[in-house]
Amino acid sequence: MLVTGPYPPRAPPTGQLDRSRRGMWHARGLNPERHQNVSRPEDRSRLSSFLHRATRGLVYLSSRRRARAVVRDRAIPPGDSGAHLTCVVGLPAAVALELFSSVAPLRECDPRQHHYPAASMHFTVLNLDGCPQERAERAVGAAVAATGPLRARVARFGVGPETVYAELDVGPELRRLRGRIARASHRRIGRPKDRLLGGLAVVNVVRFTAPVEPALVPAVAGLGALSLEFDVPAVDLVLTDRVMSAESTTLLGRFPLGG
Repeated sequence: MLVTGPYPPRAPPTGQLDRSRRGMWHARGLNPERHQNVSRPEDRSRLSSFLHRATRGLVYLSSRRRARAVVRDRAIPPGDSGAHLTCVVGLPAAVALELFSSVAPLRECDPRQHHYPAASMHFTVLNLDGCPQERAERAVGAAVAATGPLRARVARFGVGPETVYAELDVGPELRRLRGRIARASHRRIGRPKDRLLGGLAVVNVVRFTAPVEPALVPAVAGLGALSLEFDVPAVDLVLTDRVMSAESTTLLGRFPLGG
């Protein structure tokens, strides 16, 4: 049967629950008279406070779960052997050596992982997989020529799902450089990872390739603070594997930063 008129209005609340519903509430150990009405200001305040505490608890548990996932006794897949077209900045030799020396406790704590040698330490500007090589070269060259000097500072160490990394503060010019390369190469920055990068740069120092020792996370927390700063001299376009190993990396172009 098709009903075309408005729904009939609900009956006004009577202030009492029928017996079957009262029995259901009591069976659950609840007071039906107390839970029947949650529209009072004090009830709304308690509910808001409960939701606030529950949200904070969920965030805390989520962060704890991510931390536990790092030390779970399962191997994280190693870096692939495929070639990736990507735009990177290699660390100056002196900075890379000092960074390599500062993470020596991690090599002692868990030698089974892939520990980046100083010569492979870098940060990624933008991945250009799928972009024709000639277009990528033109895009990176034009973008770098329009970019001012970049100065990077090693800020802190962190642990991610697949790596231990040093986080760099580079400034807003890096965000603009990424945007210029993306527009010139017709690469859409739409993935969540790309949006999160923005002006952030990370230098991976360890990549997990085996079950992780539980002591590794405290070892990262115990690394001393660094006061490393350096000017970025150039941006490289490379074909490389996931860990930028020397034997699998081909330099396609080096583009000095404009002044």
